[in-house]
Amino acid sequence: FGLEECGQYAEAEAAGRRSVALNPEDHWGTHAVAHVIEMQGRHREGIAWLDGLQGHWGGCNDFINHLWWHRTLYHLELEQFDRVLALYDEHVRTGRLDFYLVMHNATSLLWRLELCGVDVGGRWAELERYALERVHDHANPFPDMHYAFALAAAGRDDAVGEHLASLREDACRRPGSWAPVFREVTLPLCEALAAFRAGRHDAAIAGIGRVSEALHRAGGSHAQRDVVAQTLIVAALQGGRADLARDLLARRTAAKPSSAWSWKRTAEALEALSDPAGARAARERAAALLRAA
Repeated sequence: FGLEECGQYAEAEAAGRRSVALNPEDHWGTHAVAHVIEMQGRHREGIAWLDGLQGHWGGCNDFINHLWWHRTLYHLELEQFDRVLALYDEHVRTGRLDFYLVMHNATSLLWRLELCGVDVGGRWAELERYALERVHDHANPFPDMHYAFALAAAGRDDAVGEHLASLREDACRRPGSWAPVFREVTLPLCEALAAFRAGRHDAAIAGIGRVSEALHRAGGSHAQRDVVAQTLIVAALQGGRADLARDLLARRTAAKPSSAWSWKRTAEALEALSDPAGARAARERAAALLRAA
């Protein structure tokens, strides 16, 4: 997993596959390979990889929900939205919300679905209730980000305001190594997420832009933090900043050329920039990727 996070994908995959070959119940080996496959956009291969090991997950704790979350990312890229919602209900949200990964998995997945225009129904309600109980926790910067997802998505402006005030007065001022992270990363990000849901796209773009290069300080993996990058792209598109969206997407499609989501957003950006030929080519690229599913 460490090799994967450092971009050493070949070495990471070899080590992960070797560990799973030695012990198919090595869930961290399974997880590391799933990360490599996600970062390289090998969606169908990722589904097959996890399918082949699913029978060995019986003795796993709530980390199993995170493995299922990884599988939903592959289906999400293939626009198999009904499958994603079914996996959410059957596996992603069946763990304990007080296990931090389960909350991360659930909130970020629903947020990603909504960025794709998918109606998630009433699924935010239980996440909202849990987040309401945690607005003053501030035990770790990464969970705080996900409480902001849940509260903003549920339209709880009062709780969002309480959460942000608590961050400013407590987490950003307390002694210790976390305070600078809360102050410089978590707080502006949570403000930006609230602004995005409120349709204040300029504020969302500015806030996410401030923390993009430092987001790793708050924790999580490249795959987990990608939801923030997607939010910035959608904010740029919805906020009339097609030029910014185009530039962000150029880097994204270079890194993950098999992402239909990125090519579709590229088409939107190019259409807004009066480049119909480029937009048509991007749409055709996305359609070809989805046809192969």
